[in-house]
Amino acid sequence: MITLTIGRKSDCDIVLTAETISRRHAELHVVSEGRFVIEDNGSTSGTFLKDGRSWRRVSRSTVTSSDVVKFGDLQIGVAELLTKAGRQVEGGDVVEVSPKPKPGSRFERDPETGLIREKK
Repeated sequence: MITLTIGRKSDCDIVLTAETISRRHAELHVVSEGRFVIEDNGSTSGTFLKDGRSWRRVSRSTVTSSDVVKFGDLQIGVAELLTKAGRQVEGGDVVEVSPKPKPGSRFERDPETGLIREKK
């Protein structure tokens, strides 16, 4: 499993600079093909998942690339988070997302390279 840290600190995998975002606000776990888990790290302003027209505060929730999350008052799509991650290495796994995935995209691990890529 690949884990990407999200927060204001420059050493986070995904750096978001809004004032309402904690230094280490949340983590995005790449679980499997098209499945991700967003997990709040006990942030002050919270992590929310768009649920229809409203927002639901979550501590841990399964999400897809078409979902929209909110950290404090910053709204961002999961696909955009993956794009901001760019190429990351963690535990020997490599995530490469370029260009920006379309909402509803599914992901798979390339059996030859081991890269996580958008499913064709």
